[in-house]
Amino acid sequence: MRLAQVGMSASALEQKAGLSSGAVRSILLGRSTNPTINTLTAIAQVLDCSISDLAEEKSPSIPSLDKFTNKKEALPWKSDVFLKALNLVENDLKRRKYQPNLDEILFFIKEIYAYSLEDNNQTIDEKFARWLIDKNIKIY
Repeated sequence: MRLAQVGMSASALEQKAGLSSGAVRSILLGRSTNPTINTLTAIAQVLDCSISDLAEEKSPSIPSLDKFTNKKEALPWKSDVFLKALNLVENDLKRRKYQPNLDEILFFIKEIYAYSLEDNNQTIDEKFARWLIDKNIKIY
């Protein structure tokens, strides 16, 4: 819930907290039931809350990959930002000669799009995008 309140994606939180890719999502989705104190401290610092505030949360703040269309907090539509995210993902994955599935493509585009909207300039952060793809290609 706190993640949604501050309008930050799980991937952005992972990067800003210096955590490995998937760390926050694993916690939110219940796959990691006993995160370290260092992980929780890093998350709490970025979200500007206490560890006990994090422990009180009952439900995931992000949907699983197959529930993009059911997202509760809707992102504003910026077609130019979306198309830039799409092109960056497509070109980067082609360069890597990586054949993604639809869920992977949607995940990358959505996370890059959401992260870009956090920026007042609403520009694509190519460094973040490449970091996200680098970290998550190994997961799938």
